[in-house]
Amino acid sequence: MSDPAAIVQYRTNAAVVRSCLSHFARIMSSRVTKVINVPEMSDSSSAGLAGRLYNVTLPNIDNWRRFTQYGPLGAGGIAEIYADPMIRDKVVLHLMDSLIAAYAGGPEPHPNYAHHEATLLASKDPVALDTLSLTRLEELRREARLPPIGELAQHVEIAGRRFGQRRSRADRRTRS
Repeated sequence: MSDPAAIVQYRTNAAVVRSCLSHFARIMSSRVTKVINVPEMSDSSSAGLAGRLYNVTLPNIDNWRRFTQYGPLGAGGIAEIYADPMIRDKVVLHLMDSLIAAYAGGPEPHPNYAHHEATLLASKDPVALDTLSLTRLEELRREARLPPIGELAQHVEIAGRRFGQRRSRADRRTRS
């Protein structure tokens, strides 16, 4: 491949989808050697969860909208983008800022849909932290009588299967 910043394709149902040519942001492709990923705990109206996988992938590619519009096809793309060495090999730590959980209307902040959590979680496993976030956001949505996030956050499940990571635990949890 002539362009080291290009993600040429990803696979779905054994068919190669070539219309999703994407390029990494130059800062990620050529300037950064290590990344500490620090997103907040938030839902996303387009991807279900604006968590660790979402935060380190979609803002770092040029055509991110394609991966939030097409359900399972896009969800698989988020896992594929994270699997690329351009991202995965550079991320050394995921720190989840859940001091305040934004459980609806995200990823933009909405004070009416915010809950004081006072929690920081750290792990090398983005799937574990995203699973914990999704579980907690679903609880907060249920208490507020909001519809569940459900399949919108399918990228977390897909990434868990792809990477074989332990999705049920975070390496360290601190609560103040």
